[in-house]
Amino acid sequence: LESASVVCHEKRTTSNEKMSGQKAMVCLARVYMSLLLLSFFSFVSSAQRNDDDLHTAARARAELSTILGKTSPWRTDFNTYDSYSEFSEDTKEEVNGQQQRSSDSDSSSPEDVFTYREWRTKPIDFYLSVSLKLSGFHRDGNFLAKVTKRDIEPFLETVKSDALSEGEMYKMHFHYRVMHARKEVNAEVEKAIQENVRVEREWSSTSKAKNTVDFRKVDGIIEKDNVFGGDDDMTKVYRTEKDDVFSPYVIYALNPRRPKNPNDNKASVQYVYSFLSHEGGGGGDDKKYDKKSSNSSQCFGTSMVSRDDASSSSSPSAPAYAWVDLTSGPNGFTKKRTKFTTDYSRRVPPKVLGAHAKQENVPLLSASIAGFLGDASKTLFAPSIRREFLDEHFGSLSSSSVSSGGKEKMMVKFKTDDAWISHVQIELVRISELPFNLQSERDAKKIDPDHRVEKYLQKALLPGRKIKVNEREVDFNECPLCAQAFKNAMHYSGSNTNTNRIRKSIENRNRNSERTSSNSNSSGARGFEEDDEEFLVDESELLFWVEEYEEGIRKQLGLRDGDETTKVIPVFLFDLKLTTHGKLGAFTDGKQAEIAKDNSFIVAVRNSKKHKIDIPSFKCFEDDPTQNAWVDSSDVLRALKASLMTNLFGIHVDVDRDDVDLSWAIGNDVFTPLSAGEGDSFAIIDGAKRTTIAVGMQKIRRFIAMRLEILHDICREDGENENTFAHAFPREPLRKTFLARSRLLKFKHEEAVKATTLREWERAATFVLSSIVDANAMVEALEETIASHKVRLDCYNNSPPPGGSSPRTTTTRKNTKKKKKLPDDGSRSYHFLEAFLYGGFEAFFGTAFLIVVYVCLVEVIAFYRKTKGKKRSTGESSYRKEE
Repeated sequence: LESASVVCHEKRTTSNEKMSGQKAMVCLARVYMSLLLLSFFSFVSSAQRNDDDLHTAARARAELSTILGKTSPWRTDFNTYDSYSEFSEDTKEEVNGQQQRSSDSDSSSPEDVFTYREWRTKPIDFYLSVSLKLSGFHRDGNFLAKVTKRDIEPFLETVKSDALSEGEMYKMHFHYRVMHARKEVNAEVEKAIQENVRVEREWSSTSKAKNTVDFRKVDGIIEKDNVFGGDDDMTKVYRTEKDDVFSPYVIYALNPRRPKNPNDNKASVQYVYSFLSHEGGGGGDDKKYDKKSSNSSQCFGTSMVSRDDASSSSSPSAPAYAWVDLTSGPNGFTKKRTKFTTDYSRRVPPKVLGAHAKQENVPLLSASIAGFLGDASKTLFAPSIRREFLDEHFGSLSSSSVSSGGKEKMMVKFKTDDAWISHVQIELVRISELPFNLQSERDAKKIDPDHRVEKYLQKALLPGRKIKVNEREVDFNECPLCAQAFKNAMHYSGSNTNTNRIRKSIENRNRNSERTSSNSNSSGARGFEEDDEEFLVDESELLFWVEEYEEGIRKQLGLRDGDETTKVIPVFLFDLKLTTHGKLGAFTDGKQAEIAKDNSFIVAVRNSKKHKIDIPSFKCFEDDPTQNAWVDSSDVLRALKASLMTNLFGIHVDVDRDDVDLSWAIGNDVFTPLSAGEGDSFAIIDGAKRTTIAVGMQKIRRFIAMRLEILHDICREDGENENTFAHAFPREPLRKTFLARSRLLKFKHEEAVKATTLREWERAATFVLSSIVDANAMVEALEETIASHKVRLDCYNNSPPPGGSSPRTTTTRKNTKKKKKLPDDGSRSYHFLEAFLYGGFEAFFGTAFLIVVYVCLVEVIAFYRKTKGKKRSTGESSYRKEE
């Protein structure tokens, strides 16, 4: 019996151990399920809160757009207009409540509190949509090639064409969309090329024949098709309405079949496009093809960029477009790789070959087109920005501070003219050796009687800005310092005369005015005749001496200085009439205008008679390696447009950039001597407007960031956690004001970025200018907060320590012991754990409490049952022993 009872007891013990292990596992499972339930409800609640925040932001954006839609940069004074005051009370409460929730939940995140690090260093992100429109790739073009949307899109996704501007001011992110043009477009292009191809026999010194086509014949077809949308996969019936995803820019890739030889109409011939000077456009007058009437080298090309107002005649909402003919070429343009070598390079667009008709070779063609589109996007939509332009603008916030008593005084209030100046006044001063009343009628007339420079720059200005170009004439008698500066920079290139004799001609210029006038007429009639003597002007020396005499020159010419609302740009144009012979007006580097290093003035030189100025960095004609690009020394309008565009907007062409394809500049550009176009292409005009908006936004952000940096330093010196928002803004009204205005400013800047990428310039300017009031309100709150921190710190430093009479100021700030801080890695994990625990406890306290109570109750009941079961088993075992 005893052995049997022992065995029975061992079995019961084993079963009890198993039951206790199972109960422990059940307990752990319940705890684990409770935590999962808590996490699930936390996720659902946070998602619901995020949805509420998104709905609140959407309502605020919609109401803000409605409010600002009633304003205009022409009529509204954004220095005083406050869009926040016109918000409804519900929207104000929602915006304030949303910011308060975000600040409470993310109080340990330094990026959300002291955003000066992000605002001061992070570039503005522009997300630009570009459409690639294919024509002649449905087995109806050259070599019957077929490329579909599915063939080329995978390669576009891998194209790394994002471009970062100089100074990290903005970054362009490109999104590409592939479409197909109407099938009629390719047929119309082929017909226009066949009917207008002709043989050009005077295009180089070798007189080699070249088949050329007037670009206007094809450009007119593209302009008409640009107002339509596109077919995605060439399987649907073509629709005339636009696609859902609107792209403000379209690049056409044309693949027409080669035309027949115009002489025998049998064999196919190669061809290129001619971009000759023409007035008003349109028509096929042969006089417009006269090479002798052109004022530059007029290279041939294969691509074209539309003018800024090209779509105004057909549809105001039509996107800007550019096109490239993949069948034409090769283009006759090369560029030096560097200034110090004779190695020339040429960027050639992809060509459709006979091998591409096979399906296995289509990926090669698709990859080359995708790579070409990426390079074209950088060239057209991310032009270079001059460093001196950035220094002028972003040095204004620091340069506006004056030194008073060794302390730096920052800009107190931001104004609209601090974002971008509202009035621009250009003083074009023509300086001549011979008085203008003694010059011939041809030489004495104005440089720009039709105000083409003013009209060109007006297109690049944002709405609300005005520009005025004043032209005046002076001679060396009225400006002796101008004569001295020019005399110091002039050099002689010849064999029979020395420099001293040439400079004496300046002093004796009026000895025989009638003879000089008659000789000037005869010299102007000689045109491009070559003379034995040549006078050159060193642009670096001329700039140096004008900078040396700038203050005196301004006084002698009576030029006004700029103010807070008006920027005055003097243009010193030396219109040369020094001798009766010689080629004058050529800078030694082939330039006609130079900008001062501080962007304060421009120096230009013009010759009174025609002669070619060679541009050694460019060669137009591939068959003649000795033929450089050139410009006419008597025509300075192109140089004035380019230099003023760079001075006002920072836009210029950096020929040293490897990713810049200057073949896009052949048809319509002012920065290179490759065409005689007016230069008002959308790439230049839009680049100027985009840069102006980005500069204004960056100025506003840095204006706020300077105060945030000071507040951050004060909190760090105080020894507390400088990343705690409540510690940075101890006063709740200032904290709420800062949060609400910060939210509103970010709304406006985001909308301005969207409007900029859609070419809605007036809307973008309105959003940026309206954010100035919010920036000033944020700065006022920061100033009051900084002042309160300084007062508190001063009181703390000057208060006597406990048990002593000496003030605390005897101990310097550097020697005060600061609280020990966690290292970077430890602080990150610590902040993460703290945010997780505090967030879950605050948001879901009720749920957690009920779960914990439920678990505890279950465990108590289980413990009671276990105890009761042990007592019962003990009684039964004792009863059996007694038996």
